[in-house]
Amino acid sequence: QPVVAGYTGYYSEQAGEFVVDPNTATSLYPAPENKRYHGQVVVLVGPACASACEFYAYDLRLAGATIIGQYPTAGLGGSVNDFIMPEGATVRMTIGRAVDPDGNIHIEGTGVVPDVRVPVDESTAFSSGDPVLDAAITFLGGASTASVTDGGEIALGDTVTGELTPGARVRYTLNASQGQNISITLGDKNGELDTYLRLYDTEGNLLAENDDIETGVQINSAIENFTVPEDMTLVIEAATYDDSGQGNYTLQVVGSS
Repeated sequence: QPVVAGYTGYYSEQAGEFVVDPNTATSLYPAPENKRYHGQVVVLVGPACASACEFYAYDLRLAGATIIGQYPTAGLGGSVNDFIMPEGATVRMTIGRAVDPDGNIHIEGTGVVPDVRVPVDESTAFSSGDPVLDAAITFLGGASTASVTDGGEIALGDTVTGELTPGARVRYTLNASQGQNISITLGDKNGELDTYLRLYDTEGNLLAENDDIETGVQINSAIENFTVPEDMTLVIEAATYDDSGQGNYTLQVVGSS
C-alpha cells in the first residue's frame, strides 16, 4: 500500500495562515514485489544536504533506511518562489510549509536527524579517511549501536525463550564440532515478530544470517543446514529487524551430534 509521506501547505491571505489541502498528499508507492530490495539501506547525511536532498533522506527513512551522519541535514524549506525587486534584483524565498502526515513541521528548522550519530572528536576530526562512510560500512557489516546481552551457553537440541526490546540483542554460545550439520530457528508463537538471526565465530566474523524464512510471508528467521567447518565455538545472535521490534521469542538449535 502507498505510504503518505506528508503534505505541503501554502499561505492564504484570506485565511491568514498556511492551509493544507488534504487531497494533495505526497505518497510513496512501493515497487512491484519482485523488484524490491529487502536488505538494509543506509543514507549518509550532513549539513550540505538541503531541500530536495532532505526530503529524499526523510522518505527513505519512512521506507526503512537508517540515517547515518555527524550532523543533521540543513533544515531548509522545499517550496520556493522568486520575487522581483527594484533595479533588476530578485529574492528567492520559501513559500510552502512541509509537514508530516500529522501536520507537524518535520524538516524545516531541524533537518533530518541521524539515527546513528557519528561522534565529532579528535579521532574523527583528524581521520585521513571518511568516518561517516566507515560508520555506515560497519553498521551494514553487522555492528550497531544495539546493546548485546549474554544469553549463556546452549547445546544441540536446546530450546530457549526470552524477550527482545528495541535496540537490544541476545547472544548465545554453542560448542560445535567439525562436520556437524546445524539448523537454528528464531521466532514467536504467532509468527508476527520480525526477527533477525545471525551466526558468528568468536572473532566476530559473520558466518550466516537470515531475516525472513520466506520474504514477506514468514517474517521469523532460520539458518538451515549449516555445516560446521572446524571444531569451534559458534555465537548465535537473536535480534529483530533493524533492532526496532519487541516481543517474546523462542530460539531452537537442532542438528547432528
